[in-house]
Amino acid sequence: MGCTRVNCLFVALCVISVLFSCGGDQSDERRGPEEENKAASLWQDGESAAVLQRLDSLSPAEQAEPWALHLRGRALLASEDGPASDALIDQVLRLYTDALAGDAGSVEMRIDLARLLLRRGQRVKAIRVLEIGRENAPQESRFCFQIARTYLSADETEGALKAVNEGLSLDSQAAEGHLLAGQILFDHTNRKEEGLERMRRALAADGGREILAKALVAWSINQQGQGDHDGALSSIDEALDLMPNLPIALLERGRLLVQRGELEEGIGSVRVFFENNRDNDGVRSLLAGALKTLGYQRLRESKRPEALDLFREAIALGADDVDVAVIKRIVDQEPRTAEDRASDSGDKLKEGRELFERGSALLQEGRSAEAIEALTRSLELVPANPFAHHQIGVAHAIEGRLEGAAEEFETAIGEASEMELDLPAAYVKLAEVLFQLGKTGPSRRWLDRHDATYPDRANDPRVRSLRALLDG
Repeated sequence: MGCTRVNCLFVALCVISVLFSCGGDQSDERRGPEEENKAASLWQDGESAAVLQRLDSLSPAEQAEPWALHLRGRALLASEDGPASDALIDQVLRLYTDALAGDAGSVEMRIDLARLLLRRGQRVKAIRVLEIGRENAPQESRFCFQIARTYLSADETEGALKAVNEGLSLDSQAAEGHLLAGQILFDHTNRKEEGLERMRRALAADGGREILAKALVAWSINQQGQGDHDGALSSIDEALDLMPNLPIALLERGRLLVQRGELEEGIGSVRVFFENNRDNDGVRSLLAGALKTLGYQRLRESKRPEALDLFREAIALGADDVDVAVIKRIVDQEPRTAEDRASDSGDKLKEGRELFERGSALLQEGRSAEAIEALTRSLELVPANPFAHHQIGVAHAIEGRLEGAAEEFETAIGEASEMELDLPAAYVKLAEVLFQLGKTGPSRRWLDRHDATYPDRANDPRVRSLRALLDG
């Protein structure tokens, strides 16, 4: 009995010693869930570099846990600038595979592995990974939705729709499924309106705002092509209700409103887009043209200061295919000081200027006959105005009097040259009119003179188009 008590005491002491010596390891084991939560929180915040740092601080045993392997793979992919290299994808594939081997029931790990296999072009393997997941968890709809995406990558639309519907039969309220079904129908079939409705169902359930908003913009462009401008505007407004600052929606709304003549509101939308897309020449031209048109409207409404501000903004944009010569003339001849305006009061210069501006505004509205009358009277009061001759030439061309138009353009060029004023548009207009008259030789010569006088405008779209016609 004495020996037995001694042995028991010895064993107890050994156990206590082992427990104390392993205290640090036990602490590390308890630390696992806490570290997983911290790392997961960093991942949710998009802090991939911080995730990797925290994972590196773990013990080797913790780093080998499935959640840590999986999260390391995700963070490595997210922290890569540009497309991931083949070597990195191979590394992450190994991490995902090892993670899944330790936690075969994880839906997210299995779906991430399938996505990466698909990214590697291994579609059959990806589907097999997902099918194993379905066998283990037959009620998990997310496997069906990922199988649908895998089919879609190979343009197998019917297979993709079938897989989506199988997923929705398991979870009829799954926003992911309705959104995916809507995208497939909208992007890959002619059932676009049905696709939009499916996306709306997804939105009602959860998320998908940006995808639906972009689809609505695409649908609005389709509606414009069919002449349904009211429907197109309604679709754009719905997109902006979902995402008020979606750039492409702002641009299309602005474009639509400008086309409908609702210039002020349209310009507002285009301006917002342009502020963050200043390299977009098409939008630059759209905005400059709309500002120019609205400026003329304000002139006709006797809102001269507002018109001049709009003209200045249009000129400052420097859009190559928007002719700003005339509005620049209007801005330049504005009296600069109170004394200038007082001395200008009631004399021929002021009346001539007002008639020139009125005629230009009428021309912008398409009232060419009235424009010619106003511009001709302006020249009687202020004869030295090549811009008035240019505008009369444009009006004659609209009326079909091409010979008269050619004479006015040539006069405008001559006067502008004598006064050392820039009027490149007159050269191009003259060349166009001469081409219409069948005088290709003179047309080409005037175009050459334009390029020699204004070499920086030789690539103007109208110049290139006319040269293409002359060259046959």
